[in-house]
Amino acid sequence: ATFPVLAEQAVTKLLVSLVAGAVAGVASTIVSQPADSVLTRMKDNKSVDAATVVLDIWNSRGPKGFFSGLGSRCAWAGIIISGQFLLYDIGKNMLQITGDDLTLFLDVIGSIELGSTLSGLRG
Repeated sequence: ATFPVLAEQAVTKLLVSLVAGAVAGVASTIVSQPADSVLTRMKDNKSVDAATVVLDIWNSRGPKGFFSGLGSRCAWAGIIISGQFLLYDIGKNMLQITGDDLTLFLDVIGSIELGSTLSGLRG
């Protein structure tokens, strides 16, 4: 861990989850906003294709047009994703699941996947 002192108390762990979730939500919203703007416009007018919508947004509002409504989406996604991260960590703490438990689980799943893939190749 980069900041091991943050993992010492449950409150700081949960605070880190909230902040990490908010950052993840905002970052994913910024990345997906242009596509969401195009899809929203296409939904409003079902007879228009994506290229036409992109050109229409670009010609009418320029690059800023693709980020219209970004603030409200960032707030919504930041709150929702931080809540999901928080609930995940609360559940993990309540069930006393450690990082080693998760690694073991993923190793087992990976070996099952690999085994089924190899058996499919053999026969």
